[in-house]
Amino acid sequence: GDVCQDCVTLISDTQEEAKANSSFINTLLARVESQCDLLGPGLSDTCKQYISQYGPLVFIQLMSMVSDFEAFLNVFSFVYF
Repeated sequence: GDVCQDCVTLISDTQEEAKANSSFINTLLARVESQCDLLGPGLSDTCKQYISQYGPLVFIQLMSMVSDFEAFLNVFSFVYF
Protein backbone atom coordinates (compact mmCIF):
# COMPACT_ATOMS: atom_id res chain seq x y z
CA GLY A 1 0.00 0.00 0.00
CA ASP A 2 0.86 3.67 0.01
CA VAL A 3 3.43 4.28 2.74
CA CYS A 4 2.14 7.76 3.54
CA GLN A 5 -1.44 6.53 3.80
CA ASP A 6 -0.28 3.64 5.97
CA CYS A 7 1.41 6.16 8.30
CA VAL A 8 -1.71 8.33 8.45
CA THR A 9 -3.77 5.25 9.28
CA LEU A 10 -1.28 4.16 11.95
CA ILE A 11 -1.32 7.58 13.61
CA SER A 12 -5.11 7.82 13.44
CA ASP A 13 -5.54 4.35 14.90
CA THR A 14 -2.99 5.12 17.62
CA GLN A 15 -4.81 8.31 18.53
CA GLU A 16 -8.16 6.53 18.72
CA GLU A 17 -6.72 3.76 20.89
CA ALA A 18 -4.97 6.23 23.18
CA LYS A 19 -8.23 8.13 23.68
CA ALA A 20 -10.12 4.92 24.43
CA ASN A 21 -7.49 3.33 26.68
CA SER A 22 -5.57 5.51 29.13
CA SER A 23 -2.75 2.97 29.53
CA PHE A 24 -2.21 2.40 25.79
CA ILE A 25 0.78 4.75 25.37
CA ASN A 26 2.54 3.43 28.49
CA THR A 27 1.97 -0.15 27.36
CA LEU A 28 3.26 0.63 23.87
CA LEU A 29 6.35 2.39 25.26
CA ALA A 30 7.04 -0.59 27.54
CA ARG A 31 6.86 -2.93 24.53
CA VAL A 32 9.22 -0.75 22.53
CA GLU A 33 11.59 -0.48 25.48
CA SER A 34 11.63 -4.28 25.88
CA GLN A 35 13.07 -4.51 22.37
CA CYS A 36 16.17 -2.62 23.56
CA ASP A 37 17.45 -5.85 25.12
CA LEU A 38 17.92 -7.21 21.60
CA LEU A 39 20.67 -4.61 21.08
CA GLY A 40 22.94 -6.25 23.65
CA PRO A 41 24.36 -5.04 26.93
CA GLY A 42 26.32 -2.14 25.46
CA LEU A 43 23.36 -0.40 23.85
CA SER A 44 20.41 -1.72 25.82
CA ASP A 45 20.66 0.77 28.68
CA THR A 46 21.17 3.71 26.33
CA CYS A 47 18.20 2.62 24.23
CA LYS A 48 15.97 2.36 27.33
CA GLN A 49 17.14 5.75 28.53
CA TYR A 50 16.26 7.37 25.19
CA ILE A 51 12.85 5.72 25.06
CA SER A 52 12.13 6.75 28.64
CA GLN A 53 13.28 10.30 27.99
CA TYR A 54 11.90 10.93 24.50
CA GLY A 55 9.14 8.34 23.98
CA PRO A 56 6.39 10.27 25.77
CA LEU A 57 7.38 13.47 23.96
CA VAL A 58 7.22 11.71 20.60
CA PHE A 59 3.72 10.44 21.32
CA ILE A 60 2.56 13.85 22.54
CA GLN A 61 3.85 15.38 19.33
CA LEU A 62 2.28 12.69 17.15
CA MET A 63 -1.03 13.01 18.96
CA SER A 64 -1.13 16.73 18.25
CA MET A 65 -0.28 16.63 14.57
CA VAL A 66 -3.23 14.83 13.01
CA SER A 67 -4.27 17.68 10.78
CA ASP A 68 -0.74 18.32 9.56
CA PHE A 69 0.43 14.73 9.42
CA GLU A 70 0.25 14.29 5.67
CA ALA A 71 2.19 17.53 5.16
CA PHE A 72 4.76 16.31 7.68
CA LEU A 73 5.17 13.03 5.80
CA ASN A 74 5.62 14.82 2.51
CA VAL A 75 8.43 16.96 3.95
CA PHE A 76 9.97 14.01 5.79
CA SER A 77 9.97 11.76 2.74
CA PHE A 78 11.46 14.54 0.60
CA VAL A 79 14.29 15.19 3.06
CA TYR A 80 15.13 11.60 3.99
CA PHE A 81 14.20 9.43 1.02
